[in-house]
Amino acid sequence: MRLLRRMFGKERRSDRVDIAVDVQVEVKDGDPKQFRSEDLSATGLRMDISGVASLAELTGGYRDVGLAILIGGEDGPARVVAEPIWTRRREDGGQSSGWMFSQYVGDAKDRLDEFVDSHPGSEGA
Repeated sequence: MRLLRRMFGKERRSDRVDIAVDVQVEVKDGDPKQFRSEDLSATGLRMDISGVASLAELTGGYRDVGLAILIGGEDGPARVVAEPIWTRRREDGGQSSGWMFSQYVGDAKDRLDEFVDSHPGSEGA
């Protein structure tokens, strides 16, 4: 949380819950890649990106990247545009990356709010 405070001068805007959901990273002019989230909120997520050598390889050099968050339901994935904010190596040798959502497609914000609030560990549960 200190990093966000230093970068933006404020704390997180929404609660995160430790939940693993599939996230499809959809880079322009590239093949979609599938990853797992490590935690999720309505405004961002942290995901395990151990399957790629670097963040640049994953994003194709783009700042804004499309994500399809597979949270279930009849409406398909919640689609957002997100920006990678940080990446770090974990003690187990894997790699994690934090992403902040900058745009929501359709009702994705409402669906993510509802999904996060329905899980244990969130204030809405």
